[in-house]
Amino acid sequence: MEPTESKKDGYHGDHFDPTQVVTNEYKDDELFESFKELTEEDIPANPFIFISSPRRAGKSEVTLHILRQFHTAKRFTHYGLVSQTLSGYEGVVPYTYQWQTMEHVGDIITKCQDVAEYNAKVKEKGQPAEHYIDCSFCLVLDDVIGDPKDLKRVGGYIQKIAVNGRHIMRADPHEKNEFGLILISQKITAIPPVIRQNADLICSARLASRVERQTFIEGFLTLTSGRDGLKDARRVFDSITLQEYTFICVLAYKSIRVNHQAYVRRLKADITAKTERLFGTEKDWKARKPRINF
Repeated sequence: MEPTESKKDGYHGDHFDPTQVVTNEYKDDELFESFKELTEEDIPANPFIFISSPRRAGKSEVTLHILRQFHTAKRFTHYGLVSQTLSGYEGVVPYTYQWQTMEHVGDIITKCQDVAEYNAKVKEKGQPAEHYIDCSFCLVLDDVIGDPKDLKRVGGYIQKIAVNGRHIMRADPHEKNEFGLILISQKITAIPPVIRQNADLICSARLASRVERQTFIEGFLTLTSGRDGLKDARRVFDSITLQEYTFICVLAYKSIRVNHQAYVRRLKADITAKTERLFGTEKDWKARKPRINF
């Protein structure tokens, strides 16, 4: 019997099952174990993280896992979420910092730049470092680009942040202040190359789409040209993503790549972790959840 289209795509009901995708080529547990687990220390200052996977494959869980790592390391003072669905981050980010559109992003960046300039003046006056203002902002853009219409509306703005985000706090002498961006998309190809190629980290779950899979492997995993290089890259991708709900993370900012282990990590989110507030005042947490605009 021929498998149904949903079976071919790895979907059972409304859930994505990476072990059922018919494009499986390699599953190598020994190779899987040779890769380190992603840690907060792997993520550079002012990071741009791009996370992509089909629906129900664990994008939100992986994002929350990374945010918890940031919180444990006390890297960011504030977190913000832009999401069309406004779901998945309840009890983590206060509703006063959740928005359905990009309208507040410009103000956030301006405030960060104001802090950077203030701290620069403090340094110019020779005042001690304890007079600096602590301000590190991590912005999560969750599926804000879903179709070409969304790309025309916000694509240019996201591109500016992707290219210049690491420079937002450049005037700030406070070593701990930074601006981070996490961009989440159901499709890699929905994000223009100029955006995804500026990412410091690119994370992906198992991909059923041949085009999506090829885009990721050829764009971020091939070490050498030719069939052998592509075969090795496929083996690495499958050895990690064929593990249940495990993402492959490419440290794109790493320039020295003697082998895949030097710049590739694996990440399986801890879905049993306790929900924890990342920041916010009592007033922030008393705010009502905004309604979705139809």
